[in-house]
Amino acid sequence: MTRSVTDQGRKLLRLASTRFERTPRVLLEAEDDELRAFLAETLRCDSYDVTACCNGSDLVDHLMTRVHKLAPSTRVVEERP
Repeated sequence: MTRSVTDQGRKLLRLASTRFERTPRVLLEAEDDELRAFLAETLRCDSYDVTACCNGSDLVDHLMTRVHKLAPSTRVVEERP
């Protein structure tokens, strides 16, 4: 299956990436293996750090793991008057 990304889309992705000092990250979810691989490779070619997930459950698991790594001791505290 051959797909193409428009030049305008590439320009927008490059413009967005210039606003970041670090490599911009993309968390991608697509159930279709070919589409996921194509999108991930296209974004990587445009200098994005891509994490590709095969379904919504994997995406949520990845997010939860990432949040836990960033703030492992974060707790919700309720203040009472």
